[in-house]
Amino acid sequence: MGELPLYEEESLRFRAPRLYDRMMEAFSNYNLHPYDAEATITQKEEGMDLSIRLGGSLIDLATIHISPKQAEEPDEEVISFFETAAEECKNLLIKNYFNMIKL
Repeated sequence: MGELPLYEEESLRFRAPRLYDRMMEAFSNYNLHPYDAEATITQKEEGMDLSIRLGGSLIDLATIHISPKQAEEPDEEVISFFETAAEECKNLLIKNYFNMIKL
């Protein structure tokens, strides 16, 4: 039996700083801060998996498979992904806020 390769998640901020900057640019349009979401990237044989989670929790907001070229120069697909993830993050933060008030 062959062993499956293990892929390690790395912080997007350190692994692909240009991509991280574009994500933060999209998130700032929704008044979100770097600590509101956590982005990780996992190197795969055929590209990379980019995951965004709600900061401080394990709630997955979105995941996308990108090429190394997209990591260096984000295209419209990646920017649209960031916009969608930022909107979802904002909606979840608002929902969580109102749930805390009800308690």
